[in-house]
Amino acid sequence: MKDALKETIQDVPELAKVCELLKSTTDAAHHVFETYDNLLISTLNVDTSDIAIIKQSRGAMEQRGIRLHSASKLNTADFLETLQKDGVESVIHDALTTYSDTHEQALANLKELLLNGSNIAQNQNEKPKDGDPIWDRVIWGHTQARADVRPEVLLHFVLSHYLCQYMNFALGKQFGLEAKDDFINVLADMVLFTTAKNNSTDSDLYQTWSKAKDDGGLGWIDGDQYEVYREMVAHS
Repeated sequence: MKDALKETIQDVPELAKVCELLKSTTDAAHHVFETYDNLLISTLNVDTSDIAIIKQSRGAMEQRGIRLHSASKLNTADFLETLQKDGVESVIHDALTTYSDTHEQALANLKELLLNGSNIAQNQNEKPKDGDPIWDRVIWGHTQARADVRPEVLLHFVLSHYLCQYMNFALGKQFGLEAKDDFINVLADMVLFTTAKNNSTDSDLYQTWSKAKDDGGLGWIDGDQYEVYREMVAHS
């Protein structure tokens, strides 16, 4: 999968340093892949009480007016409940460890979305608009990263978006997955939930997701969201 991903992004100019990372013989890229493999497996290991905490946390965020960073309306708790009923463990286990027609479709779609973002970024007057059909075919965030951002952070970005495409093809509408960013909601909630369960924000995964883009992170979750999860886990 690492070689397939490298081939997918090699024409995306903003991701050149990720290609170099994937070519490297160091453990850095392997560590990021392993992190997401473990995160995916955690979606299979949740029980009904865990799902209840996720549902309560999302509800509390909405009540408190805590801003969510994703435009997707996907409900993670509903997704996890469906996942438990439908017995599709192989889809989760195979996401980063095998290669099939589904993986090929996902990577091809990812490449198109990334290149669309790179091409549009050349026009400085263009700004993303949620719900606009044109922007629904664009991944944009890699064009907004700091010039000195760590390649590992960009690999987090690429893998997350790849998983969105893969899950759309492998699971699709039956699981509520349709828009390009829907699965980001699941990943975000699992990052927040597992971090709260571990009672530590020191992990590279949490730090990468929570650090603002201007500070060299993804900026996809924040401390307010984490505090809600921490509170709900503590009271469970």
